[in-house]
This record gives sequence, structure tokens and C-alpha cells, in this order.
Amino acid sequence: PQYELMFSLNVKRDHARQQDDVDAPWYEFSQDTVSAGVEDHFALTERWTLVGGVSVDYLNKESGNNQTAANPLAGIRYQATPELGFYGSFSQKSRFPNMRALYSSTGGNPDLREERGSNWEAGVSFEREVALSGAVFYNRIRDLIETVRMSDGTRVYINIGDARITGFELSAARRTGWLQASANYTFLDAVNEDADRPL
Repeated sequence: PQYELMFSLNVKRDHARQQDDVDAPWYEFSQDTVSAGVEDHFALTERWTLVGGVSVDYLNKESGNNQTAANPLAGIRYQATPELGFYGSFSQKSRFPNMRALYSSTGGNPDLREERGSNWEAGVSFEREVALSGAVFYNRIRDLIETVRMSDGTRVYINIGDARITGFELSAARRTGWLQASANYTFLDAVNEDADRPL
């Protein structure tokens, strides 16, 4: 088909109870995450396909200060032969802080902002008796959620203003009857660019 349109909807509710000591009162926290998306694959020719889409994520936090993020996706794929394909893509993605990062009594930070990543990726795949694939990627992340050790030895969750992750991945897979074997390798180079040091 010339068009292949896909939709997604994910709804998640988290509920947690915590108690600092046996006789201490219980504290309860709840939050909801909703994510809706649409993605279209448009065949320009038999070999060239364009991909475009967008998702919207919403976090309903226990502490108020709810968060919303829109994330676009664009890509292109070239199928050189039935076995050999190439692709390139750009996407933005947000990741909301989990409940432990927000509300934990040992380092939680209810003022955390969501991570915002801009991701570039290019890859190739080859399928015959063995399926081979490889990809390189470059990710810029704003407000990366990280834990840091304070001077008193405790840890707290914070947002790092600017971070970069680059790397590549390789994989090989083979299916024979009921058995499938695969091998994967991923290399990551992650840098906190605010402090000019590795993550």
C-alpha cells in the first residue's frame, strides 16, 4: 500500500505508598501518564519510503505542575534490493521523571522537569540466511535526569541542563526451525556537557 497509518494510545497509572519508619504515618502518591501518537509510512516509489509522525505525552503529577510534551518524528528508508535497506531518522522524545525520582524520601525531587531528547540515527539492514543490521546515533538531551551524591553522602535527583550520547549498535540473528539465535553489541559515549565530564 502507498500509505500505512498507525495509531497508539498508552495510559499508565502509578500508585505508591511509603513509610519512613515502622510507627511513622504512610504517605501515598499517585500519578497518571497518557501518551497518544500517530505515524504514517508513505511509499514514494517501490524503493523509497517516507515516515512522519507525532506523539503527545501528558503527565498528571501528584504535586500539581502537570507536564505536556509534543514529539515529532521524521525519517526516510531506501530499499536497494529485497535484502538490503538503508534508513535515516530524526525524532524528539520526552521522558517524564518516575515516582521514585519525584517522591522518594531518600533523594526525591518533586520539581524535576521532563527530559527532552533530539535523536539522529542512520542504519543499514541485510537479510538472507543471517539477518545483519547496524546503526549509528547522536542524541542531545536537555534536562537529563541524573542522581548526584551530596556532601553528606546522600543522593538526590537533579536535571542536567545539556548532555550528549553518541554511539553505534550491531546485531546478527539466525532462525533455524524452532531455534533463533542472536548477538548484539552497543557502544555508548555519554557526556555531561554542563560539567564537561562523562556521565
